[in-house]
Amino acid sequence: MAGKNTKKISRFKKRRDLNIGLIIFLFVFIYLIIYICLYFTKDHLSIYEVQADTLAKDDIVTGIILREEEVVYTPRAGYLNYYLSDGERVAKNHAVYSIDESRDTYDRLTADLGSVILTDSDIASIQDMIFSFQQDFSSVNYGDVYDIKDDIMIQIQERLDLNLLENLTDIRDSTGLPSSFEIISSDKSGIVTYYIDGYEELTQDEIAGTSFETEAYSRTSLRSSEIKESGSPAYKLITSENWQIIMKLTEEQYLYFLERSSMSFTILDDERELTCEAELYQKGTDYFASVILDRYMIQYIDKRFLKIELAINAEEGLKIPLTSITEKEFYMVPLKYFTKGGDSDEDGILVEIYDEETAQMIPTFYAVEIYYNDGTYGYIDANEFEFGKTRISAPDGEQMQLNLVDTLEGVYNVNNGYAVFRRIERMYENEDYCIVRKDTENGLAVYDQIVLDAETAVEEAIIY
Repeated sequence: MAGKNTKKISRFKKRRDLNIGLIIFLFVFIYLIIYICLYFTKDHLSIYEVQADTLAKDDIVTGIILREEEVVYTPRAGYLNYYLSDGERVAKNHAVYSIDESRDTYDRLTADLGSVILTDSDIASIQDMIFSFQQDFSSVNYGDVYDIKDDIMIQIQERLDLNLLENLTDIRDSTGLPSSFEIISSDKSGIVTYYIDGYEELTQDEIAGTSFETEAYSRTSLRSSEIKESGSPAYKLITSENWQIIMKLTEEQYLYFLERSSMSFTILDDERELTCEAELYQKGTDYFASVILDRYMIQYIDKRFLKIELAINAEEGLKIPLTSITEKEFYMVPLKYFTKGGDSDEDGILVEIYDEETAQMIPTFYAVEIYYNDGTYGYIDANEFEFGKTRISAPDGEQMQLNLVDTLEGVYNVNNGYAVFRRIERMYENEDYCIVRKDTENGLAVYDQIVLDAETAVEEAIIY
């Protein structure tokens, strides 16, 4: 077997092919890990889309009514019976009420009248009383049941007394009247009402913030079946159609109407809408508005306080969150310093730049954005030039340093993926939002994207 050839077999390592798919997967995986880490470690901007809108806010205040009121007192003691309805006009020397010392005469006179016949107007008035009572009734205020009962009885008593007055001459001629029975007439014309509340002589100068606290307010009806002492209040006479409403305002409401020539409001008792001139004034830390009217006084003759809704919620514009608003510093440049570039229509200024070759200051054009023009100055970004060390030239050769600085309110617009300041002009605001003007130069437009929280924004920084 010595000559027999033998073969030696050697093992070679198997060549491995490059797995492109695995490499791509690892690359994407690493990229996602890095992206996720950056996402959770960087500050995030929340974006708000600007919308055209109005702000609605309920501005309900209390008003105090002031009138020319006179309390008329009884000349002697006795029982009083009235011949005029509450809120009815009375002429001078017209009968208002009678005094009967014993009431026997009144009872005998009314007995001769027979039953009381209510007119259609009387019935309609009583129906209105009952309907209003049903609408507002709450078991919490059960005592209102007695008030509506008294009001209806007064209405019936008024009709009885009016019937008596109409027939008084015939009764007097047929039966005679004792000296204890006396008819009292008004010594001047006016409007009669039958309650007092202690506010009859109140003046505008005496009204303070505490005057609007209605918890302690009370009124006394003068129509009573009880005997009255001599010198007791008999009725109240309103001697003028002119009347006044004093309203207590918040500082915000005061400042709102201070910029306007008139005040619009609604009297909620009957949804009456009014617009009139107002006197606005401040007393200490309290703010007030006074309006004088020459109509509708009789409709509110039985009221001292009114619930009033102020019409200050009709401002239309662009609605933005208050958190978006910030301030930015700008140089104030006189308008005559602005010029146009040599080969463009861009606004700019001529900045003095030192030329090493000539050793002279050479005016060099820089395009700038004018954020605001107040008629005297143009406002340019204070970050673009060094404060107090930048000299500019006007086309006529006059020079000045950039050192006049002011601030403007605005928001950061991010339509293009980076934060850009845009000026705003506030019109109205509440606790969370603000209405700004639509047509502000270099301002906002509908559907603009702005930073929700201005404190998280960095100007010119890319946000995407």
